[in-house]
Amino acid sequence: MRELLLFAALAVGSTQAAVAEPLDQARYEAVMKTALAYAADQTLINYCLRGLGNKGPNLYFWAHDNLQQAIQRLKAAGADPLQVEGLARIVMANTRFFAADAKDAALQPQCTTKQVEQNAAMMMGVGVPLIMRPPFNDLPR
Repeated sequence: MRELLLFAALAVGSTQAAVAEPLDQARYEAVMKTALAYAADQTLINYCLRGLGNKGPNLYFWAHDNLQQAIQRLKAAGADPLQVEGLARIVMANTRFFAADAKDAALQPQCTTKQVEQNAAMMMGVGVPLIMRPPFNDLPR
């Protein structure tokens, strides 16, 4: 019985030690900077792949899934509800989607120069998911 109580006390202690510290401001700012860059890259992907229709990836789901995974990492890192909302807000407000026939003279040349279709498929360059970008890749899961 004594060993069981000792084991239970150790288990509770290790669980409490695993709780994340609150996310500090410097780390949060790094997260937000990365999220803004991700939103710009996701916008470019959405533009460049807009005409693929059913032959292309599910762009809305892809963006939603990436954001959801990033939110989970942020929560695990000790983010408070306002920080989590800030992440969602910056990604959602800065990620654009386009009609299949949309034209954007600023984005069009980047589809080729940044090899968007290939990089999105290979999760390289602009296609790297949010959780694989620093500092998200260092946050707890």
